[in-house]
This record gives sequence, structure tokens and C-alpha cells, in this order.
Amino acid sequence: MKSMDVALNDDHSTLKNEIKTVKNGQKTNGWEIDAITGATITSRAVGNILNTSSKEWIPKIYKNKQTFSSNVKTEK
Repeated sequence: MKSMDVALNDDHSTLKNEIKTVKNGQKTNGWEIDAITGATITSRAVGNILNTSSKEWIPKIYKNKQTFSSNVKTEK
């Protein structure tokens, strides 16, 4: 998989699937992160950080995406 799956649920209020850490080599879904062998606690912490921040920010970004493009200034 080339990218992380952070798709939103049907009402765009949260992630469709929570981001989670799995044992190294057992990743089968786009919302999973391979843990680093010997760094289980760090891998879980990174997974938790990504999950928590994505659940908060991605719905807000989606909801306000029109304001981003309308505020872009072009140089002449």
C-alpha cells in the first residue's frame, strides 16, 4: 500500500476506520501501521498520535476545504 487510508465515515464526522498499529509484516489494511520490531511502545505511541490527531483534524479539514482554495492568493 502506498498511502494511509484516512477515509471519513458517511456523515464525515470521524474516520471510517481507526488508525492502529499491528505487528511488523501483518499490515493488511490501509489504516494499519507496521510496528518496528524492538520498539513496540514507540510504535504504539506513534499509532495513537496519528489516530487521535487524524480523528480530530481530518473531519475539520474536510468540512472547511472550500475555504482553503478560496483564500489562496495568486502571484502576478
